[in-house]
Amino acid sequence: MSDSGQQHILSVRVAELDDAFGVARVQLRSLVGRPVPDDAFEDFADVRAAAFWGEVIESTNNMVLVAVLAPPAQPQPAASVRKPSEKQDKAPRDKSAEEIIVGFIAFGPPRSEEDAALDAEIYAIHADPGHRRQGVGRRLLASAFKAMAAVGQLSVRAWAPSDNEPAESFYLRFGAAPGQRMLAQIGEEEVPETAYDWIDVRRVIPRLDNPLDRPHHRSSEEN
Repeated sequence: MSDSGQQHILSVRVAELDDAFGVARVQLRSLVGRPVPDDAFEDFADVRAAAFWGEVIESTNNMVLVAVLAPPAQPQPAASVRKPSEKQDKAPRDKSAEEIIVGFIAFGPPRSEEDAALDAEIYAIHADPGHRRQGVGRRLLASAFKAMAAVGQLSVRAWAPSDNEPAESFYLRFGAAPGQRMLAQIGEEEVPETAYDWIDVRRVIPRLDNPLDRPHHRSSEEN
């Protein structure tokens, strides 16, 4: 399914290896909290972050979905009649020129042995700051939950820094319950994190599918 805008269509699909650069760019922009010029991004993530996400995308243990904006399909001109001996060359489809990655979600088996009783874990969800308040986070979460439910993964956990109020607002809005807390080692720092749990993701899919059911306050779609 796609949400139509005035000029582009928002849709969600499974990430491909060629998407690693775009996924890394969205992550950097989301963490910084504002659009970042391409030249600044090149210095940071052209090798490190893009290579990391390339490995994640290719892994058979994880799944990465991307939210993309693409222009509406243009009507094709009527085909001219050609002789059997004539061949019509088709220009290769340049996906990168057509699509803009504006968000992604990564999920898979729980990473901690303490979470082994759960079916799945959301590792990351990010939306580009330049495309906030457009339903990107909601569409990504809905697509991820549908993919999980299709294979019987119903109990799901997501971790977020305990002081990340937009993430908390977003998860609570769509049915998660705050759970345990822990200190996560990020670089040389220990960051307090809170778990957000869903007992059965099928219960919240209808709400996520309803574009009119939008938060009345800031949500993690604005991250």
